Amino acid sequence: MSEFVHLQVPDVYFDEQMLLITHAKGGKQRYVPLLLEPTHELRPYLRDRTTGPLFETTRHTQYSPRRIQQLVQGTAALAGITKRVHPHLLRYSVATTLLERGMPLEQIQQFLGHAKLETTQVYAVSTTAMIKDSYQKALGR
Repeated sequence: MSEFVHLQVPDVYFDEQMLLITHAKGGKQRYVPLLLEPTHELRPYLRDRTTGPLFETTRHTQYSPRRIQQLVQGTAALAGITKRVHPHLLRYSVATTLLERGMPLEQIQQFLGHAKLETTQVYAVSTTAMIKDSYQKALGR
């Protein structure tokens, strides 16, 4: 959450489709890739802004972590999701999706900014679909 609320407009590198995470744990920085579609949606959102928070409130300040929690929970409720939803669950879901789609665990580790692979392995719970797919590949079917 801290990474998200501290994103600044200059942290977006449109031409490279990259985002610089400057407030990661341990004071480290890292680049993460952006998909083309969200990158294109950011340009009109930013208009001519070149400084300040990437995502800002109506008062042009950065969101608080609590407000982000409220927005995620409110969006989940509007979508009819009854399960408890929180920002870290979104991070977990992205990591699981990347794993399911074949991204190597070491790359997911870098994407998430984990210093140790063991931390990333918490996200690496095999889903039933993954087990089925591996089973079918192993048997050549």
